[in-house]
Amino acid sequence: MFPCLISKTPSSADQRHPYVTTPVSLRGTWYQYDQAGHYFMKMTITKYTWSVDYAPHYATTVSSKRIIPHTSMTQLACPQLKSHGYWQLKQNHTEYSMLLKRGSIKINRQKITVLKNYYPNAPQAVSVWTTRKIR
Repeated sequence: MFPCLISKTPSSADQRHPYVTTPVSLRGTWYQYDQAGHYFMKMTITKYTWSVDYAPHYATTVSSKRIIPHTSMTQLACPQLKSHGYWQLKQNHTEYSMLLKRGSIKINRQKITVLKNYYPNAPQAVSVWTTRKIR
């Protein structure tokens, strides 16, 4: 028979936004108290950025709108891990990453929203980031 000529129009999947976005469940400002240094660490996650203030004079910001020089990769990657619903926020071309999952815990009979930070090398160790400063 005669070949059918079909013109391919771009689908909505082909026209995706090129930037990596962070999950809505992880977005916000989160705090963690460092008992050794006696200060609060602050982590801010927005739609396109992830920043962490580790110490009074040390902070790092990673953006999905910034391209790593000499590559076509963005600074921020955010794959979801298959097990237990954790998201991995990571800076491409470095070993800097966090495995995060939103949850809740009870402190003094109050339910508090937290981000659980899982460490794959130490499965029993889980640190917690809260939405307010708690010692």
